[in-house]
Amino acid sequence: MQAAVTYGQSDLQLKAISYIEDNTENVFKTQGFLEMSESAIIEILKSNRLLMDELNILQAVKEWAKINSAVLSKSAELIAKNVVQHIRLSLLSPDELTELEQNNDKNNFIPVSETLYSINIA
Repeated sequence: MQAAVTYGQSDLQLKAISYIEDNTENVFKTQGFLEMSESAIIEILKSNRLLMDELNILQAVKEWAKINSAVLSKSAELIAKNVVQHIRLSLLSPDELTELEQNNDKNNFIPVSETLYSINIA
């Protein structure tokens, strides 16, 4: 996926997305996922066919941001800023949203504007 995005290979990108859609949980647990660029992660998250709970996707993105924050010497929140916009918070249950809000008060991983935008769409 990374090479497809980096080099603008649309056919390869479509095949990679198809594979990721069918194997989402396994792919999101790989070292390769953690090493993907922001643009590659965003392309993956744009898919409506990912076979993974949105809360688990959020956890995978948090782990990706944590790893990349260490590598790039930036905060995880800053690393994930553009990526979290593509997480479908409106698919979370009210209990999950409450828990997310409580956790977000501690670390501000998801900007408030993203939370409000997502809830207004639902």
